[in-house]
Amino acid sequence: MTIAAGAAVGSTASAAATTRAPGAHHASARGDFDGDGKADIVAGAPGGNRVRVIYTKAKPGGTHSHWLTEPGGANGAFGSALAVGDFNGDGFADLAVGALGYTNSDSVEQGAVFIFTGSKTGLHYSGKRFLGPNAFDDDNELGASLATGTINADRFADLAIGNPGPAGGGDSEGSVLVLFGSPSGLSLTGSADIGSGTPVEQGDFGTSVLLVDVNGDGHKDLIVGEPGGGPADPSPGGDIQVFYATATGIGAKHTTIDGSAVHAQGGFGTNLAGGDINGDGFADVVAGAPSATVDGKAVAGKVVVLTGGRHGLTATRRQVFSEATPHVAGAVVSTDRFGSSVAVGDLTGDGRADVIVGAPGAVAAGQPAGGAIYLLPGGKSGASAVGSRRITPATAGVPGVPVSGAEFGTAVATIGTAVDAHRDLLVGVPAKHEGGQLVELRGGSGGVSAHHARLFKDATPGDGLGSVLAL
Repeated sequence: MTIAAGAAVGSTASAAATTRAPGAHHASARGDFDGDGKADIVAGAPGGNRVRVIYTKAKPGGTHSHWLTEPGGANGAFGSALAVGDFNGDGFADLAVGALGYTNSDSVEQGAVFIFTGSKTGLHYSGKRFLGPNAFDDDNELGASLATGTINADRFADLAIGNPGPAGGGDSEGSVLVLFGSPSGLSLTGSADIGSGTPVEQGDFGTSVLLVDVNGDGHKDLIVGEPGGGPADPSPGGDIQVFYATATGIGAKHTTIDGSAVHAQGGFGTNLAGGDINGDGFADVVAGAPSATVDGKAVAGKVVVLTGGRHGLTATRRQVFSEATPHVAGAVVSTDRFGSSVAVGDLTGDGRADVIVGAPGAVAAGQPAGGAIYLLPGGKSGASAVGSRRITPATAGVPGVPVSGAEFGTAVATIGTAVDAHRDLLVGVPAKHEGGQLVELRGGSGGVSAHHARLFKDATPGDGLGSVLAL
């Protein structure tokens, strides 16, 4: 089943003015909600149905936090997905928040996405929400995944919204709704409803989405993860599908890359991230396969780096990494779930993006599922295991201590505005101390450092702060 664009609902009431900030630059708006030139932090706590926004200030003591809650007071796993982009082109970053469990008054599961606009005073609810289909016979999960980028190369960020369908049954194959930005923000006008090009029942098409320009034509292409897709023999190992964009939107031409074709069967496409890893001007794509078997160890996990080029992505231009890859620190262990989270960003300022991989099931200082992250530096030949690092809560300088089941690395993201020389690293620790935590590590010319690292805690049991970060 696919989303009918007419079934999604968007209201146009505005809760806050979004006047262009003096001297504001659209190019530097990424991650800056209040226009002060500093990247702000946003993290989901879907267990508590809320989102934490941390406004970063240059002056000491200026940083402050604010909680966003689901408008209307429903309990729809608000914060289950996050995406940042300037949808109305006013120079302030805006925020899209997914609530995949949103259920209407008739007990129909639709899923929803709520839009918050940036301003001098930070984020405010725009009054806009987009709902999944109101279908009694088929539950939906609109907002399970989100991604932003400029598809048609104008100055407005566009939004891709994944709707993989029910996780526990039904016959939904999943779909993706694409909304385009404008001076009035996102709307259904000209929206595109995209289904799987290779339908597989319970393929979970739309579990992950990404907007990056993989063929260098100036338009952000749509990459969709389908971790339950792919050939059914012996069992589906997952796939990703690439829909190439044009000046008028998402085109019909697309490529499917199966996990079997890149030796990464096992939830391939569960997570996606993108950026220019080798510095050639084309975006590369990183796809996680956290359920993949490695050296006979089940659910050890893999990640695949697919290299962008003039003709887009292919299965042949790839790199595959796991804990068994030479020079990657650590040993292969069942249920490490290497690739459960992935991020791409230039942490050193050398002009090439680095790859960050989460393995939340990894043992840390003897603590089961204490969690770990791996840093793979970008270079002319792509991502490299040489010079890679493994960081856990036991690593010197990292705030906090290893705790069994904390799952450090459940989510990873890089933050920074477009004018920053390098990006910093965020790590989600959703189970730690029951409420969850965020760890911020500083990037720099020498690589990621725990010097001046920051720790943000949530004391409310069950919140799961850090289970979702905005890429």
